[in-house]
Amino acid sequence: MKTCCFCTSISDLKPQPLDPRNIYQQFEIRHCKRGGFAAKSVAPDGFPPDFLRRKGWLASVYLNFKGVPAK
Repeated sequence: MKTCCFCTSISDLKPQPLDPRNIYQQFEIRHCKRGGFAAKSVAPDGFPPDFLRRKGWLASVYLNFKGVPAK
């Protein structure tokens, strides 16, 4: 995390292989009251990646013609 001109910015790390035991790669996804979703890191001093850091992002589900979720 960097501070410059009274603003705080967070630099993303380079992509790493998925490790389900690494709490810095775990996030809680919550539904926002006004719609969309927000993510919070499980680690107390962690931050979600940039694409999850924005509040109000949307998730989509696509169904096939039989009404079953697509794989």
